[in-house]
Amino acid sequence: MNEETTQILMARQPIIDTSYRIQGYELLFRDANLGPTDISGDKTTSRLIDRLLTTFTLEEITDNSRAFINFTRFWLLNPPSLSPENTVIEILETVPLDDAVLAAIAHLKKQGFTLALDDVIDTERLSPLLKLIDIVKVDVLHLSPNEIEQIIQQLKPYQITLLAEKIEDHEVFHFCKSLGFSLFQGFFFSKPQLLSGKELNASSLAVMNLIAQLQDPDCKIENIEQIIKQDPTLSIKLLKWVNSPLYRRRKEIDSIKQAILQLGLDRVRNFVTLLSLSHLQEKPSILSQMALTRASMCEWLAKHHLKVPAAPYFLGGLLSLIDAFFDQPKADVLDKLPIDARLKSAILNYEGQLGQTILAVSYYQQALWDYIQFSTLESIQAGLSDLNQAYINAIQETNQWLDVASGQ
Repeated sequence: MNEETTQILMARQPIIDTSYRIQGYELLFRDANLGPTDISGDKTTSRLIDRLLTTFTLEEITDNSRAFINFTRFWLLNPPSLSPENTVIEILETVPLDDAVLAAIAHLKKQGFTLALDDVIDTERLSPLLKLIDIVKVDVLHLSPNEIEQIIQQLKPYQITLLAEKIEDHEVFHFCKSLGFSLFQGFFFSKPQLLSGKELNASSLAVMNLIAQLQDPDCKIENIEQIIKQDPTLSIKLLKWVNSPLYRRRKEIDSIKQAILQLGLDRVRNFVTLLSLSHLQEKPSILSQMALTRASMCEWLAKHHLKVPAAPYFLGGLLSLIDAFFDQPKADVLDKLPIDARLKSAILNYEGQLGQTILAVSYYQQALWDYIQFSTLESIQAGLSDLNQAYINAIQETNQWLDVASGQ
């Protein structure tokens, strides 16, 4: 049974117009167990969007007005599934304006998103971006009146709405209004309001549906890319995985589609399947470790001894423990997944070379040496020394993967 915990999940601060009407809310990540320096910008947005999509609705959070959400470079390149109608994407001035970022921002603009630029000071550096921007936020608390006026003069050639943030008194509010600002935010109007709720652990049904989609033989790269993008945690962990020491690359991979193309569809499918299973938070982490070790051993034997496609062997080893993940008979769970009949028979009845590989590896993993029959080893063309080597390699890969999967 999934547990529910009541906690502070996020905060919101209203953005008002010249008539004190609320035009939106900036959403801010909050967690009682984490301080501002305990979590990166990428993870902050990840956790915020995750809570937004799984615990609340935008209508609940913003009272049917717009949500202003900070996007780092990562999230500009890998945008989650949010509605352009009620989402304002805030781009920090510190985001590097390379070709990939500018192209991503232009694409978001075409999709209908409202784009805001945060903490603007250096307008000259931002000139390639300003023609795409709808709203510019100016931190008036840390600028002199002359500096504020200078920024406004520099922004005049652009059709941009001005938002003054960190307004703390009536005098500054009226000064900014006289300069042409039409949106305002700050303690003068309201401090960030803490929002609490019950954060639900990943449900078995949601995980099962995701696994079913991934195992569908007609599931294309575009489908898997969309599935991953809808889950901020999967997005970050997939990119951490492809850039980990397991795959030494000269150039960092920073897009979901590029990661899928580099790793291959089957490898990504297996990774996301395992990560989805690990989201069943009532299960001990050792179960994910056992499943990945078994899957990696089967994969290694397929590659190095049987010389056959390794993807079914990895998946077979992984799904051979699916009954433990769902607390249901293995056959009942597998019947709900669109997997090949031979793979199902291999998992349930240890039929064929794949089935015998799963059987040998599972006995080895449990140190049941006497149960591994000579006929089994002969059918998979391996000896105990080969199982030892497969285990050593699997442990190395498992440790690397767990470093990725355990990131908060």
